[in-house]
Amino acid sequence: MKGAVMETGLNANPNSNAKTEATSQHRKGHDTTASRALETAAKCAWIFGVWNTVVLAVLIASAISGGTPSVFMWVRAGILIAVSPLFVRLARAAERGSTAALGRLRMVASVLPVAVIVVDFIPGVAPLWYALLQGIGSLVLVPVAVIAWRARREQPGA
Repeated sequence: MKGAVMETGLNANPNSNAKTEATSQHRKGHDTTASRALETAAKCAWIFGVWNTVVLAVLIASAISGGTPSVFMWVRAGILIAVSPLFVRLARAAERGSTAALGRLRMVASVLPVAVIVVDFIPGVAPLWYALLQGIGSLVLVPVAVIAWRARREQPGA
């Protein structure tokens, strides 16, 4: 009889609960899905930084070729490049499970594209080419916001 118990595997951990194990496996799958999505968000944030670096290069080329970029254009380009690594860092922290980072990422990625587009399209603030480049670059954050909001809904207790 003792041999039969060992063969059937009934001598497994008596504290083990099949429902708990199933829930644990479900959470592991959920974490993997959320993690992959937040990895995509980090890539989009990285693309945002690269795009804004390109915008700054175009701004420099414009100044060299005789254009007259405004102080606003220089400051905006510099600020957006400076905050790009912070977006990547927030996305990576959210990927590791930081709810605070996820909340910050969700708010910034939701507000920033709207703010950039609205301010750039105020008549006289910036030339159309600059507004278009900044707007296109900011739209890269829209998937980040969508991913962050979805990840929030998928969190237990959210």
